[in-house]
Amino acid sequence: MAQPEADSATSNSTDCSGLIPLSRAQYGMWFAHKLSPERPPNIAQYVEIRGAVDEAAFAAAVQAAGAELESPYLRITEIDGRPFQWVDTTQPYHGAVVDLTGTADPVAAAQEWMRGDYSAPVDLRRDPLATTKLLRLADNHYYWYSRVHHVATDGYGGLALTARAAHLYTALVTGTQAAARKSVGLADIYRQDSAYRESPRFSRDRAYWRERTADLPPAPRPAGRSAPPT
Repeated sequence: MAQPEADSATSNSTDCSGLIPLSRAQYGMWFAHKLSPERPPNIAQYVEIRGAVDEAAFAAAVQAAGAELESPYLRITEIDGRPFQWVDTTQPYHGAVVDLTGTADPVAAAQEWMRGDYSAPVDLRRDPLATTKLLRLADNHYYWYSRVHHVATDGYGGLALTARAAHLYTALVTGTQAAARKSVGLADIYRQDSAYRESPRFSRDRAYWRERTADLPPAPRPAGRSAPPT
């Protein structure tokens, strides 16, 4: 469901009803983006498909999988300098086809297209944080490309989304019943994470790892120095 967005970095309103705070892990990605917005911490992948693809069924499957897992439809807003998230299924995440069959070298064109999308700057408060496209290279030859900002999901979540979309696509084209979803919503994930961090178990876990790591030497650095993300 769409939620009104605060367009400014610092809003005069403190109303955050219906919005979900970011988890600790998401805060890390949010700060990383703030430090280097020209190189957003995106994750991306593509799957090479050789064979016929029902493009309409593909689009329906990726949209349905995205709505189930919610992360592809995540939006970020900032209120009084604090980031919040919500799920906006009105934004585009539709598996549209990018036809590269007319280019001189469709494979090279696809690689260039994906690199450009992956590295393009992202406005966390205005741009969609995820996209998926079907790059058509030839008859029966495709790249299924997916890109998402790391504040919305991680590599494991990306694999889960791919697997679920593939399962739903198979069900659509074979006329079979898809298995029930196993994912939980972002609000439930945040509540579970918050409950853990406020529990005695979290305190015990932190004490355990502090004790186990107290005598570790400094982490080795291959380069011996830091460098910008580029």
